[in-house]
Amino acid sequence: MCPAINRSYYNHFKNYYPLQSRSYNGYNFHGWMLSLNIYSCIHIKMSVPGGWTGPKPATPEEQMIANKVKSQAKQKLHRPGGFEMYVAKQFWTQIVDGINYRIEVQVSPEHVGGFIQLTVYRDLEDHYTLTDVKPI
Repeated sequence: MCPAINRSYYNHFKNYYPLQSRSYNGYNFHGWMLSLNIYSCIHIKMSVPGGWTGPKPATPEEQMIANKVKSQAKQKLHRPGGFEMYVAKQFWTQIVDGINYRIEVQVSPEHVGGFIQLTVYRDLEDHYTLTDVKPI
């Protein structure tokens, strides 16, 4: 049983539909309970529609996206001299009419003030736009 299923619902179904296989009008209740458990596990573990995914380690694709908007980030943060380093560390995605990327980029070896967070929108034609940048 999926640990995320509320125990009271499970006990309710267990009492009314015991786990031994029973048939009623051709329906097997044991199989039905198994389907309920599997559906509940899948349903609970799916992300919220329109929500952000959990953080994932950055790949070369996210580094490429961060590089495409680097000049825009320097301009918005008023850093004409640039950054000491520019390495994508982790990212999140959000499906919209295109894809939003939230990319955490290390810009300095110091831990305090050494990271920025980019929010980049990729439209359906693969054009990238920096929508937000902030130090973290």
